[in-house]
This record gives sequence, C-alpha cells and structure tokens, in this order.
Amino acid sequence: MRTETNLNRLLPLLGLAVLLMASSFSAGCGSEAPSPGTETLTLATADGLTRTYRRFVPTGYDPAEAIPVVLNFHGFTGSPDAQVGLSLLEPVGEAEGFVVVHPQGTVAASLGETFWNNEPGPPSVDDPTLNVDDVAF
Repeated sequence: MRTETNLNRLLPLLGLAVLLMASSFSAGCGSEAPSPGTETLTLATADGLTRTYRRFVPTGYDPAEAIPVVLNFHGFTGSPDAQVGLSLLEPVGEAEGFVVVHPQGTVAASLGETFWNNEPGPPSVDDPTLNVDDVAF
C-alpha cells in the first residue's frame, strides 16, 4: 500500500512525535461527518477540562469509508501549530488520504510551558495543573 510505504519512510524522521492509530476515522466517530480542511476544536474531558486539538481532514475524505488517523504530538514547550510546521504531515495526509490530529498539551503553572503528563501520579499540591490526565485525553 502506497501510504504505508511513505509513512514507513517518514516515521523514523519524526521519532516518537507520531503515533499511527490502529483504528480508523469514520463518520461514526461523531455526530456529523467532518468537512475536509483544518479546524481547531475543543473537547470536554472526563476530568472537567476543556482541551483543544487541531484536526486536518484530506480533501478526498468520504464519510462512507474509514481512513487512517495519525496523532501528532508536539514536544515539551510546543504547540499544535508548531508541530504542523515541524512534521509537515498535513501535506502527506492530503496526498495519501489520512486524517492528522495535533492535540494541545497542558500549560503547567509552575513551568509556564506546555507538557504531556503520560503518568498521572499522586496529586501535586504545589501545582494542580501537573495532575492533568493526558492518557485519558
């Protein structure tokens, strides 16, 4: 498959910043089929936070067909928009027919920078923003 070949060449260049989901994107994942293009969206999470993410849907998207989804995480201090420029995955998604989702990390009050909390531990009394459950997000 052409997409797998190109992604196999691209993934080593991006390191751990990209995770190819085994599931696929289809109209059944929301109330309405998304329009092709780029949008910044919000999501209310179970822990009561409102999180944002950037979503790119290729022009040829057909809601009747499932297509691959790539989650593209920014690094420490990053943002979805910066990650778009670093990874250049949206043009590849357009050419190869996959959705790209760029989630936004949390800004830690004590750090003043965005981060991902991949192992929520005991609550931090000093900085409650460090307790965010990014695994659930």
